[in-house]
Amino acid sequence: MQGLEGRAEALAGTFNAQHVANTLWAYATMGREPGGGVIRGLEGRAEAVAGTFNTQEVANTLWAYATTRCGRIRRWGWSPGQG
Repeated sequence: MQGLEGRAEALAGTFNAQHVANTLWAYATMGREPGGGVIRGLEGRAEAVAGTFNTQEVANTLWAYATTRCGRIRRWGWSPGQG
């Protein structure tokens, strides 16, 4: 897993919206939080390509955050229970 995490961290800056969403979804499905470098890379890239996310990518990304890193969503101005 460390090798894949290292590769994800190295490539995160090149990810499109689908890559970001799929990677976060995969971590959440495994019940794991991405390592610090990976999550920083994915969050930075998510912010950079936010305008290109389709509805499925938004849903998968928010589900992944709610499942594994709910506190990080609050950073974006949303918290559970808000409409």
